[in-house]
Amino acid sequence: MYETRFAFRNFKGQPVSFYRVETEVPPPQTAVVTEPRHHIFVFDVSGSMYGDLGSLKATVEKVLTLDEFNNPGLKVSLITYSSMGDVRVHFEGVPIEKVMSAGSQEISEIRSLRTRGLTCISQGLVQAEKLTRDGEVTCISLHSDGYANDRSPSRERQAI
Repeated sequence: MYETRFAFRNFKGQPVSFYRVETEVPPPQTAVVTEPRHHIFVFDVSGSMYGDLGSLKATVEKVLTLDEFNNPGLKVSLITYSSMGDVRVHFEGVPIEKVMSAGSQEISEIRSLRTRGLTCISQGLVQAEKLTRDGEVTCISLHSDGYANDRSPSRERQAI
């Protein structure tokens, strides 16, 4: 513990008030960091993603490859959305080992994604929330160019 004293001074340099600060360094605490047990990918597949969807799919495959080694108990889900009412759950809670196995249906789903329609982000987030479970550490990653325009930009901003 150590002590610091100082004065607040006015513009003429005269002391106006005095303070004493006692500083105490708290004991170190060990933080418990828990790896996510479920990763929910939420993809924007609206028309504005046409030029970016290919690199997004390739990047997510790389992330999944790393996750397979770093977090082998991970479960993975994939949701896509575009226009209002067009939200799809492609797979839900699939173990990462199955997702990354040779010729898996899940990787085929990711690779076959195509763009369509306008952008209604809120429906993708609502669907992702439905896939979460109490007591399960969940990561939800939203992949979008960020321009929500279906129903309208202002209504989407409110919903999000």
